[in-house]
Amino acid sequence: MLRNPSRRWLSLVYVVFAGCAGDAPPAVDIAAEESAVRARSEAVAAAENAKQFTEAVTFFTDDASVHMANAPVVQGNAAIRKLYDDFAAMGFDGLVATITDIKVAASGDDPHSASI
Repeated sequence: MLRNPSRRWLSLVYVVFAGCAGDAPPAVDIAAEESAVRARSEAVAAAENAKQFTEAVTFFTDDASVHMANAPVVQGNAAIRKLYDDFAAMGFDGLVATITDIKVAASGDDPHSASI
């Protein structure tokens, strides 16, 4: 009755997998995302350069981390706030924050990052 059962089996497997494929994730507009990250990063840098640390800390989420050269990672909004308070207590003259690198993942899966 079935001439080629393996062919029908493959057709069934294809139909099952095709039904599981789901919708493709939306494409990431890398240029727009990079522009948004750059604008936000420049706003943080401007607040830091103006010694407006209360303003600067508002840009960080509760799970944010700051990686400074030759220093341990500072994790979380409260710890970042303390870092700014420590900088203010030291006088912190001569700070000039600049954006050096922004990388946006094409997959949209990875978090945006900026190096200041």
